[in-house]
Amino acid sequence: MSADRNSAPIPGQATLMEKQQGDVQGLSSTELVVYEAVAILDKEGRTATVGDLAHATGLAEDKVRRALDRLVSERHVRASDAGFALDAHDWGL
Repeated sequence: MSADRNSAPIPGQATLMEKQQGDVQGLSSTELVVYEAVAILDKEGRTATVGDLAHATGLAEDKVRRALDRLVSERHVRASDAGFALDAHDWGL
């Protein structure tokens, strides 16, 4: 018997998007501030450095790095040699 494609997800089973990307509601206030700063720079076509983000947010660089570690691990932000930018998402700015 095959599952109906239009049926509701099975409780406890993560959807494809949830597997790929964590829920922003689980982020701390510091992580959200850093995420928003990355998003602003990304919208301007810029890659964010730790220094850029510390300056923009007023946070110490070590706090920014910890927030970025979490944001990258949750796939909200991607890291490159040039800095940080938004990862794939399903919403517009």
